[in-house]
Amino acid sequence: MTWMRCFGGELVAPEFPIVETWRDFVTDQARLARVRFLSVGVDFGDRTRADAYDTMRLDSGAPFSIIPYSVWQQRQLPWQPLGTEFYTPQGQLDQHALTWLGVPCFFGELRIRLVDEFIQRSRFLRLVAKLPTHAVASHLEHMALLGCNFLADNSLPMTLDPAHRTNAGIFTNVVGHITVL
Repeated sequence: MTWMRCFGGELVAPEFPIVETWRDFVTDQARLARVRFLSVGVDFGDRTRADAYDTMRLDSGAPFSIIPYSVWQQRQLPWQPLGTEFYTPQGQLDQHALTWLGVPCFFGELRIRLVDEFIQRSRFLRLVAKLPTHAVASHLEHMALLGCNFLADNSLPMTLDPAHRTNAGIFTNVVGHITVL
């Protein structure tokens, strides 16, 4: 279901906030090294409470989205298998293309909805992702990633403007948005 909101009589497409969080480190040369992460609110479609949502880290440099083993297995997320091996156009098996942090992955499709500051949800969106076959020993094991393919597969425009940081309802440090048409 695609819906529109009316602001001042003007119809606009729903915009879903992109939130920036950071973690500071200091180098051995006493220099600040600020790590920045972008995330969006999502609903995996398995919630019964209207106010419940998760966050996914937005990584436009990642070729595919990643749903770590602990996320898809513990939550028993429904997904459609799309394959277990990747081949080059010349027919050669690429043994590393369908791995994540050294772990073999399934390739599958899920459906998610983006969540805005009012806990309103977008229409269902296609999420093609790598789903690791077992857990990894990494802080990333509990953080799902939205890759560049998510934006392309759903024809979603993304706007980032970190210079104009704002708050939007339950979200703080909003630096942009994804528009769902």
